[in-house]
Amino acid sequence: MYSSYPYRETFAFDVGNFIFLTSTPLFWFCDAFAIIVSNVIAAASCILPGFVRITNSQGNRTPEELDKWYKEIAKRYPMRRVCEVEEIANVVAFLASEKSSYINGQSINMDGGRIITDYHDF
Repeated sequence: MYSSYPYRETFAFDVGNFIFLTSTPLFWFCDAFAIIVSNVIAAASCILPGFVRITNSQGNRTPEELDKWYKEIAKRYPMRRVCEVEEIANVVAFLASEKSSYINGQSINMDGGRIITDYHDF
């Protein structure tokens, strides 16, 4: 069972590959889209992120407040840390490369294992 994260849908694509950085409700769309386009032009996969540390999520918090905030968020993830933008970018780069040429219709959870924990704090 997938939980819904309140993230905005973002689509990134490269020539010949479609990569979706998406919230959970669209992971079914990814499957359908992969079936439709794989015979014609591309492969399609989805990235289902958890919390990602990005500049515009910091608000007006001081560095000390940010550190405390990230530590509180990290308690919700088995890996006990938040995801960095570069970690998402690495998966997007892999999916857009020839190294992933046989990957299609996959929904990749990048949530530090939160999907399997039922929102327990660690």
